[in-house]
Amino acid sequence: MTEETGGNAMSSRNTSRRSTAAQPRTLEAQALHDAHQGHAARLAAIKRMASKLRMLDAYMPAVRAAGITVRGDELNCWGGLAIYVSGPMFNAQRNATLEKVLREQGMRETRRKENADGSYTVDLKKGHLTVCITVEAHRLPKPQEAAPCA
Repeated sequence: MTEETGGNAMSSRNTSRRSTAAQPRTLEAQALHDAHQGHAARLAAIKRMASKLRMLDAYMPAVRAAGITVRGDELNCWGGLAIYVSGPMFNAQRNATLEKVLREQGMRETRRKENADGSYTVDLKKGHLTVCITVEAHRLPKPQEAAPCA
């Protein structure tokens, strides 16, 4: 079916790129559909960053020796060249210690960005591996000043 508009024929069919698959009809079906989509996306992300994860594995003995646990769900690679390490919500010290350990293992800073909230994001690189960490410096305990000697 077409319409005449100023001599130009226009199609009335839907040309959007939406999936032609039937959308789930119930909330349960929608929730399951969304969970399956999220799972598939995460598996694809892990596959994309597999070589970077293997490189990062070389640093894990030193990281564990420092008492740090890095979980797989804290790692991401949003299409870039770096592995992004998110930080645990209730442990600001963890990413600061992780940064220190990775530096001690020979990684060098290639970029540092101060954030408005007092935290900073640092890229550490060695070879083909770049690790991006946000350190919440504003949440770290302040060093105690020693009392003057009497």
